[in-house]
Amino acid sequence: MTINNTISIDIISEKIAEIKLTKSMEKASFMQLSYYLYYLKRMGIEIEGELRYPKEKRMKKVILNEEIEKEIEKTLKEIEKIKNFSSPPVVKKISSKCKKCAYFELCWVGE
Repeated sequence: MTINNTISIDIISEKIAEIKLTKSMEKASFMQLSYYLYYLKRMGIEIEGELRYPKEKRMKKVILNEEIEKEIEKTLKEIEKIKNFSSPPVVKKISSKCKKCAYFELCWVGE
């Protein structure tokens, strides 16, 4: 489900869920879902989230708290700074663990 052409949530029920193949990018997955919770909260919807790793038969509960909200707000400010650069930042070394990813050439994941 896409909301306001901004976020695309895998599953919405009594909580929202994001499905990932593995936990290799767990921090990024956590922040993605946390941003969704943050975005929905700004719309007046407070809900819990869940990261699901079906291949690993594992789930991780995600609840938005003040600390996570501050981290998201800090990240959003950094994104705004980058958007205002006259040219893109220097590309960081791409991680070798992602070579099979469809976005490999576009990604700036560092090691």
